[in-house]
Amino acid sequence: MVELLEIIGKLTARVNALEAENQRLQQENEALRSENERLKKRIDELERKSKKYVAPYSREESKVDPQPPGRHAGQGRFVSKQRPTREQVTRVVDVKLQNRCACGGELRPFKTDFAFITALPAAPPQVTEYHLEVGRCEVCGRDVRASHPEVAADQRGASAHRLSAEVYCLAHSLHYDLGIPVRKVPEVLRLTTGLSVSQSALTRDALRVTRAGHVLQQGYQQLRDDVQQQPSVHQDDTGWRVHGQSAWLQVFKTPQSVVYQIRTRHTHAQLQELVPATYQGTLCCDRFSTYDHGSLADVKQQKCLHHVIGSCKQALNVQLQQAGRGRAYPRKLLVDFQAALGLHQRFHLGYCTLSEYQRLGRELTAQIETRLDQSCRSKENLRLQKGLVKHHQRGNLLRFLADPLIEPTNNAAERALRPAVIARKVSQCSKTTAGSEAFAIFKSLTQTARLRGLDPFQILLDHRINQNTR
Repeated sequence: MVELLEIIGKLTARVNALEAENQRLQQENEALRSENERLKKRIDELERKSKKYVAPYSREESKVDPQPPGRHAGQGRFVSKQRPTREQVTRVVDVKLQNRCACGGELRPFKTDFAFITALPAAPPQVTEYHLEVGRCEVCGRDVRASHPEVAADQRGASAHRLSAEVYCLAHSLHYDLGIPVRKVPEVLRLTTGLSVSQSALTRDALRVTRAGHVLQQGYQQLRDDVQQQPSVHQDDTGWRVHGQSAWLQVFKTPQSVVYQIRTRHTHAQLQELVPATYQGTLCCDRFSTYDHGSLADVKQQKCLHHVIGSCKQALNVQLQQAGRGRAYPRKLLVDFQAALGLHQRFHLGYCTLSEYQRLGRELTAQIETRLDQSCRSKENLRLQKGLVKHHQRGNLLRFLADPLIEPTNNAAERALRPAVIARKVSQCSKTTAGSEAFAIFKSLTQTARLRGLDPFQILLDHRINQNTR
């Protein structure tokens, strides 16, 4: 009888425990349902707002405490435009006082105020006429024309009147560097300089750079060759069109240069044009399958950590819609990767030493490896884990934790793509293969000049002068 009572007591305690667990699960389920309803309402609200005719990137609600406009304290003396130097002044106008004040009193000058106005040049475009003497040989009867460094040998007849190198370089800088559509460049030149030039003339001149032996073509090839000598290269790509057909615009960003190329395919073969299998630096990229080709197995890579964090967030959002404990796995990975990214940022801000960075990096690496070795039941977690393990086994996931000079993200390549994406919106890409090649050459030279702190217009002009003097 005593044993029976003990069994009944144990069963009663077990039933009470199960009821408490059931009640806890019901409360958790109710909380998840409430969160699900809140998220659904938020999605509906965002969908309704997206259908409004509002300006892009506008905010529905302004900041509660916005920064006041204008110059802030401690930013120095305020001037809307720097005062010109004495050498820049081309005309001086002396303005004298009136005889008397408005009240009738006599005025006594005691100082002089200075004001400046900078205007467009009033002179018309400079046109130079060359008189080239032509003689006839008394022996062979051949006509020989006098030569001048600024006049091309074939500049005669219908092409006797040409534009200077400065005009073409200015036009190409406006189009390829600043992003002005080529059909609007002639109007810009007319308004600012008074020059009359056709769109076709600018396009024909731009296509000349694709010819073999052109100095801009050689400069572009030099940039391509220099990529292999750099310690790191960031690579990314975006869609493009050539004569209406799908293509890819690829960018290769190094600490010293920016190189673009446009190809009709996007495979490892196009990537290895600039990053061969013998590349000794580090390739920073996303997790596209092209970079996992066997021919690139010996190339050190660093996968973009922002893409990895995005995959963790996506897996976490899927788990939030389901019951169970699966959401804890992507949440912990997300915290670890964010901590790794924060460690890299703190080091470059000077908040920790190299030895401390490497010590904390080894600890984070060990912690992430432990999580990657855990067993997962959820399909989303298994998919996430499989993708991360594949790159970590090759050493391409956390390489930056051992070497802080390696960038953990591919932001450099994505920023380098922005000027090309803007050009894509206003130009509808390229009509011909030669046009796409010209775009890659000009864009590479001008963006590299800006990266190095140089004037893109002056770089194009220097190349042009070198071409004419050869």
